Formats: sequence, C-alpha cells, structure tokens
Amino acid sequence: MSPRWNRSVRLRVGADAVKASAHAGWPRATTLVEAWRAVASPARVATDPSAHAPEIDAALAELGSRMPLDGARLEVHLASALLHFDVVEGDFGAQTDRQLQGVAAACVSEMLGDEAAGRAVRWHLQDDDRHLLIVALAQAWIETLQSAATATGLRLASVQPALVARWNESGKAMKPGMGVFAACDPRDLAIAAVADGAIAAISVGDGVELSVGPGAAGRRGMAAVDDRVDRFLSARGQDPEAQSSFVLVAPHRNADAASTRWSVIASPEMRP
Repeated sequence: MSPRWNRSVRLRVGADAVKASAHAGWPRATTLVEAWRAVASPARVATDPSAHAPEIDAALAELGSRMPLDGARLEVHLASALLHFDVVEGDFGAQTDRQLQGVAAACVSEMLGDEAAGRAVRWHLQDDDRHLLIVALAQAWIETLQSAATATGLRLASVQPALVARWNESGKAMKPGMGVFAACDPRDLAIAAVADGAIAAISVGDGVELSVGPGAAGRRGMAAVDDRVDRFLSARGQDPEAQSSFVLVAPHRNADAASTRWSVIASPEMRP
C-alpha cells in the first residue's frame, strides 16, 4: 500500500517547541520516527508564526529524510497559547451553518476588537445543540502550515487545537453532570467547564510545572492547578465540591503528581 494511504504525520506546535511524528497502521497507528525542535524567542506567537516556521520546516524535513512521506496526511495540533477560545450558549439547533459562522465571527470580533482582523474563525456546535465552541487563530498560521506541508510533499488534512484533540481522545472519561476537563502542556494550562458532555467554558493560562512523583514538589504543582480550577469555577458561580469528575490530561512523566480529585490520562511528551 502506498505511503499516501498508510502513513500520516502528526505535528504538535507548542509555544516554544514543535514535535513531528510519522505514523503507520490502522486502526491503531504505530509511531515510526519523531523529530523535535525548540523555538528560540517566540515573541507574539499567537499572531506571528515567523519564529516557528523554520523549526516546523526542519522537523518535517527530518522526518522526510528518514522515510518517504509524499502524499501522507498532515494533522496539526496547536497549543492553546496560540489560540483564542470562546463558548457561547443558546438555542442553536435550528440555525444554519452560515448563521452559526456569523455568530462565531461576531463573538470573536467582540472578544478581540481590532485584533480580530486577520484571524480565521472556526466553530463546532456540540451534541447538545446549545454550546457553540469557537476558536480564532491567525490566518498567518494556516499559511505557514500549508507552506510547510507543501514543501515536504504532505497533504494538510486538519488543524485543530490541542485541547480539542485531547478532549476528543479522552473526554469520554468525564462522568455525567458538571465537571472539569483540563489539559496541561509545558507552557499553558487549559481548563474547560463541562456540562453533561459539552464544553461550556474555557480558560487558558500559563503552564504549571508538575514534578515527577507524588512528593512535595508534585503536590505543589497540583495545588496550583487546583487553585486555578477553583477560581475558574467560582467565577462561574459553581461550587468546586459539586463537580461530578475532574479529568486531567498531562505528559506521562507527570501522571503520578495528581491530587486525589483528579483522574489523570497520560499524553505524549512535547520534548524527546
């Protein structure tokens, strides 16, 4: 079978690093090769991908030098620090895609003001037909990713927030009712309030260092996460003690550092 059909490339773009990996096999893909690059001085990364572009090109070129990738799918996961999120609640079940796009664009314009210019707006109406998840990313990022894919002979198949990717992979671990789903990466911590399987609100802030093991350093790291979550819930008028579940997706090396309130699911390391 040709590489076009049995191989794919995953590109994880963080605030200060990129990691590319090639995969093959179905239905469970096997990682074949990986390449990692640090990003030096990523100033204003949310709107300016120029510091990332050469490292993305280098990581993909390294994969291509180690195995044939022509025609393979490129799936991109972007760190929360590079995006703007919003969630709006309403009765959206009868609205058309065009109407929902208008709602999403209006929300981004209100959220970012003049900075909304040059942003691509994406949205997803969740299964309850009441919570519209909105993501804004700089159009320059899409252009950079398309250019990198073309240069390596890849097909840019999808660009999605890492938080959404983690939710699609692990959101089923949430229990019915109100809960919290969080994704921790080295440079950002994304927290989502969940209502019966739908993301109802998102908060993104600086990353939290979750030290290895269940010792004092690990407890301090999780205490910082708990404090951030409790303040987020309190600002929404929700009682942290009334949540049905807390699910945290974090790098594997941090899995032992969780407090007892959290169910922890290991995610791939950004760095080698």
